[in-house]
Amino acid sequence: MKTAVCKSNCRPLPYPNAATRREIIQKLLDSLLMAASGLGIGAVLLLLMVL
Repeated sequence: MKTAVCKSNCRPLPYPNAATRREIIQKLLDSLLMAASGLGIGAVLLLLMVL
């Protein structure tokens, strides 16, 4: 007797509230922007202290 193999075409359900790749990239870019802004503000404050 042959056994039937059932292959599902649908993807498994993702974890609930899991971050998508787009959200992870957005968070990374936000972090880089905050770091660059912080360095810029620090440079301006150091320049004002020297003057």
